[in-house]
Parts: sequence; C-alpha cells; structure tokens
Amino acid sequence: MAESYTLETASAINMYVSDIAKKDQECFNVLLLNYHNTQKSLQGYRYLYLNLLTEKPKGINGELVKDYWSNLEYVYYEDELTRIHNNDYLEISNIEDIKAIMPKIYKKLKISGANAATFYTIEGLQNPIGMIVILYKERPKGRTNILTEIQRLAVLLDYKNLNRK
Repeated sequence: MAESYTLETASAINMYVSDIAKKDQECFNVLLLNYHNTQKSLQGYRYLYLNLLTEKPKGINGELVKDYWSNLEYVYYEDELTRIHNNDYLEISNIEDIKAIMPKIYKKLKISGANAATFYTIEGLQNPIGMIVILYKERPKGRTNILTEIQRLAVLLDYKNLNRK
C-alpha cells in the first residue's frame, strides 16, 4: 500500500516543488528533503537520515545537486538541523555567515554552488518530516510566500499519520 501511495502522490509532490521554483524567480534550485529510517545497527539502534526526495533546478541546464543532499545522517547533522527546526525557517543571506556555527550545512551549500539559501521546515502531526531548501547564487531581494505548498507537501509526506496502512 505504501508503494502505491508513492506512485499516486509523486506527481503532486513534484508539482508543488515546481510551483515553489516558479514563484521564486531568484533561486536556481529548490530541494525537497524528507526523513527516512531504512537501516539499524546490530544492537537495534535505528538510523535516521535526511534525504533529497526531489529537486527542481531552474532551466534546462540547471545545476543538479541531488548527490550532495542524499542520505544525510541525522546524528551527524543533529545540532544544525535542530537549529533549523526550532525556528521553522532559516534564511541565510550569505553562507559565509554560517561557516563557524553550521559548518556541515555550510559545506553542503558550498558544494551545491549556493551563496545564499532559505530552509523551511515541513512539520508533520508529531514531528518535523522534512524541509524545503531554496538555493540562490546571490542574496534574494525578497521572501517568497510558499506556505500553501509547504502545507500541501506536509499532508502528502506525513503518510504514517494519515491512518493509512
């Protein structure tokens, strides 16, 4: 059933991420990250990862950054992800400003070719279930309202809490 749900919702998920990219004329890529836990240690400790689910680069020659944002280990990034989730939103006007306080996220942004970024937490019913990351070559002049798309993505991504089996 879960796999069927993915097949049913993939188009809508991609459409909402595309809508965000269209709304924000200054960005060069929009990433949808989502939490998953597909592995556990021999002792039963479950690993939690933040993984790129989809991205929408601008233009036909847009820069793809999927390889840089896949399988981010939650324990390793916990302090930086907690900072983002506690604020629900983090705007980074210049990535050099976070180099000392968020060095791991800084490196991800740097190798992605971003000089500025905005992070939006996607909240599920019980906890954060992912985030939208918008990448910019230079500091954006304004903030784009993407609340509607985030709410729609939250509903689609919070599969377990939708009482589906």
